Amino acid sequence: MKSLLSSIVLFLFLSSVAYAQKSVTASEIIAKINNGDDINYKGVKITGDLLLTSIKDKTRDSKRDSWGNNGKEDAYICHVRSKITFENCTFTGNVLGYLHEEDTEELYNVNFYKEVTFKDCTFKENFNFKYTKFPKATTFEGSTFEEEAFFKYTHFSSDIDFTDVDFNGEATFKYTEFPNGVSFKNANFNGDANFKYTKFPRGVDFTNVVFNSDANFKYANFRNPSNFKNTDFGSSANFKYTKLNGRQFHGYND
Repeated sequence: MKSLLSSIVLFLFLSSVAYAQKSVTASEIIAKINNGDDINYKGVKITGDLLLTSIKDKTRDSKRDSWGNNGKEDAYICHVRSKITFENCTFTGNVLGYLHEEDTEELYNVNFYKEVTFKDCTFKENFNFKYTKFPKATTFEGSTFEEEAFFKYTHFSSDIDFTDVDFNGEATFKYTEFPNGVSFKNANFNGDANFKYTKFPRGVDFTNVVFNSDANFKYANFRNPSNFKNTDFGSSANFKYTKLNGRQFHGYND
């Protein structure tokens, strides 16, 4: 009887440990990046705001120092040199690769140097990677953005995948560059989608994409192969001044 009781207690203890291991703090992830470790998590919940702008490896960005506040703004690039892999993870707080500190007049943005994977993840709060550079393969396949997904001025140098992604808040890709092509196949845009001035020099796949709110492609620049097969513009779409293979065509704006 005592042996059985001990076994039950041990089982409950191990179960509680296993459950505890399914949750990790954002600060722990930042500490690993600061230590130069690659990041690899599967099936865990990340608690707290993941502020990649807070990592130690940062340098002054002299090109953008004078952009705001009459030349008083200090700009910094935060260098994430670790390989980033999150699969089937839930982020309970904000995930930020861009931060503008108005009180101190400081601006921070993140540059990655290795592959970045956010596959089948759920982002409960805002996701902001304005100005970020992704030089290696990057995927958000199967992920869900519950709030804003902000990729303004973001630059993707390699393969990028937004297949099967649900954008439940506003999705901003204004001025974004996709030099190697990009897939949004089967994605759902439930909030406004802003692709104004976005460049697709090697094409884009919008097959089976559903736009349930406004879709803005004004001034966007497309090249073939660009695929809009079975794309559903359920609300309104603006293709004014948009170009395909260098030729302007008249879109519509409901």
